Amino acid sequence: MEFHLMPLNEFNQLAKKDQSTYFYGAISQTIFSFSGNKEIPLFLESTFNIKFKDYVFRAKPLIVSRTIKIFFNDSNINFNDQYKKLLHYLNHKNDSDTDKVTKKKRNANDSLEKWFKGI
Repeated sequence: MEFHLMPLNEFNQLAKKDQSTYFYGAISQTIFSFSGNKEIPLFLESTFNIKFKDYVFRAKPLIVSRTIKIFFNDSNINFNDQYKKLLHYLNHKNDSDTDKVTKKKRNANDSLEKWFKGI
């Protein structure tokens, strides 16, 4: 995920109307940033305790619209708490992503590079 959300203290300084708008955008951006749809159910369930039927997870626009609809229809929602949950998930996700070491697949060009360096 290569986007940055505003820090919590800046989010708290936004007006209530702006908090909801920013939160909806942050949720949308987070969902669309996943490379596939398989991680999204885990994200929604572990972060916000939201579950959908399997057919919803076939298209990201449908996932985003259903998720935002849940928050929009909840009159008792505290966007500050929900934003904290989102930031916590993203910070945890970024920490686990940096722990993964990717191995480069070797091919014939790698052998040539060694040979060229020797010349």
